[in-house]
Amino acid sequence: MMNLLNLSQLNDKAPFPWQQSQWQLLIQRKQQANLPHALLLTGKQGMGKFAFAQQLAYALLCTSPQADGQACGNCRHCHLLNAHNHPDLTIIQPEKATAMIKIEQIRTLITKMQQTSQLDGYNIVIIEPAEKLNIAAANALLKTLEEPRAKALLILVSAAPHLLPATIRSRCQWITFTHVSDDLINSWLAKYHDNKATDNLLLDIAQGAPLQALALTDPEQLKFYQNCLQQIAMLLQKQLDPLSFAAKCCEESPEKVLRLLMIMLNYAIKQAFSATLKINDPVIADLVTLLANQYQIMDLFRLLDKLMRTQMQIASANNINKQLAVESMVLSLLANRKDNE
Repeated sequence: MMNLLNLSQLNDKAPFPWQQSQWQLLIQRKQQANLPHALLLTGKQGMGKFAFAQQLAYALLCTSPQADGQACGNCRHCHLLNAHNHPDLTIIQPEKATAMIKIEQIRTLITKMQQTSQLDGYNIVIIEPAEKLNIAAANALLKTLEEPRAKALLILVSAAPHLLPATIRSRCQWITFTHVSDDLINSWLAKYHDNKATDNLLLDIAQGAPLQALALTDPEQLKFYQNCLQQIAMLLQKQLDPLSFAAKCCEESPEKVLRLLMIMLNYAIKQAFSATLKINDPVIADLVTLLANQYQIMDLFRLLDKLMRTQMQIASANNINKQLAVESMVLSLLANRKDNE
């Protein structure tokens, strides 16, 4: 599977076609010497927010930017950036994929941002994903946001900004990356993917996130989601034991299975309110109809709320029993059907 944060395999780079308005806004503010001291880049996973943040940092540090504001790639700063050795760009991420961002990492950031830049330009720090800040780290970060230095820029990248403290969210300029149309995703994907038979499934699962759609073109990922959809349908039709389903989820990837369930519940809720809901893939369309017919609308909302809480528990706790959490979610799913009333 292509790592959504490692885009070196792509022929093009950020800003991507769906990021042009956000890019032009920030480049214009740079030219007007009116950039905020803190940005919060938001939008669902797979929108290319981190790639955008990196490219923006490159553009701000470059001494000879191009007409569209992008870095030239040739100046001393660009050479340092391409070597991942620029002293005025710091990227802070969890030390492990499942870990939180610790206060020690933020203390390093604070020291960095209290200093003037070493090469007489911007001093930039990117935190990704920002929702992984633990409580102590978030509290430490707040002081830096309250006392910004000139030409210091903090870029927070988050697919779940609601998990950030309100005090941090309110001190950042939000740059939001919204749903991308199916037509634009298809035209962009055509450069990397030529299996038209799977396009509808990619679009429905990616839900307007182009890089997520691209990641799903990996044959193993595609097979995983196809099998998972089949198992969810069997579960709802009482052809599969719920505990067996939960065990299978945890054997593969509980996070991916829960995400797919969330997509299906969202579609079912939308279908209840809209007769014109567009679902491209016939397998997903049938599964959504099954959900819509088996549940009252308020039960769908309750299940979605429990699902979101389960996802948050799994994402934020390393020692949680994932199988028990998924079992609880699946049993709730089956207990709330109309035929149980």
